[in-house]
Amino acid sequence: MAVEVAAAVLFIWIPYWMLAKSPRRWWLWGAAAMVPVVLFVLVIIPVWVNPLTNSYKPLENQQLAAEIRSLAARCGVRDVPIIVGGEDTTVVGLGPTNRIVLQEDLAKIETSAQIRFTIGHELKHYVMGDNWKALLIISLLLLAGFWLTDRVGRFAVARWHARLGFTELKDPASLPLGVLCLTLLWLAVTPVFNAFSQHIEREADRFGLELTRENKAAATMFANWLTPGYDIADEGWFEQAFRSNHPSIGERIRLANDYHPWINGAPLVYSEECKASDDKHTQ
Repeated sequence: MAVEVAAAVLFIWIPYWMLAKSPRRWWLWGAAAMVPVVLFVLVIIPVWVNPLTNSYKPLENQQLAAEIRSLAARCGVRDVPIIVGGEDTTVVGLGPTNRIVLQEDLAKIETSAQIRFTIGHELKHYVMGDNWKALLIISLLLLAGFWLTDRVGRFAVARWHARLGFTELKDPASLPLGVLCLTLLWLAVTPVFNAFSQHIEREADRFGLELTRENKAAATMFANWLTPGYDIADEGWFEQAFRSNHPSIGERIRLANDYHPWINGAPLVYSEECKASDDKHTQ
């Protein structure tokens, strides 16, 4: 949190500087100026800041490393950077800093087959550049957010400037109003953002199944994530729309159980991206 607050302090002046220089088009130039900042944050925080509070190390399990290299080679990728540490398995960074991070205790909570599927899932994010898509979405949201702040802010200042205590948006006292506008925008687009994120994760599951064909291992792993009496396999629409950036566990289990087009010789969705396993049966 301290790092994020410091980053906000370092960059919050940018839209206010743009407001002073171009009062009518500040939202456009401000969004453009923030894109390099977002790019910087997407790379610097996971690659250099997170290691300050987590212990990361190279993958020492040579057998697992060989399996990962084999899976990546089938997707035309060589020398995938892999590190171990933290509490989540994910893909971080962009371009030359792009890397796969494996959860520190992954080998303790997943079987070898489940780890293969997990790697297959993450390879989709790595191979198809999903982090670049995130950069594009964040940039568009910044543009929309600054535009909304400009329109709503001008209306609010014109009507309630006496109560607000300022007469121009370039006054730093407008910061709470700007935060409110951005928060309202985020609330409005959250269902769309989550739906897109769920689609990306759903396709990563499909990619992993096509690449490894570890159907049973994947379904079992997802089922193990459910705590009896606490977790719900299929949440209601509100939970999925506003709080979940992944498909429900129930949906992921059903996909793992039901998706095996290779049994009937049906075409694979990602056959052009990766060469599938030679194993023709469902695991």
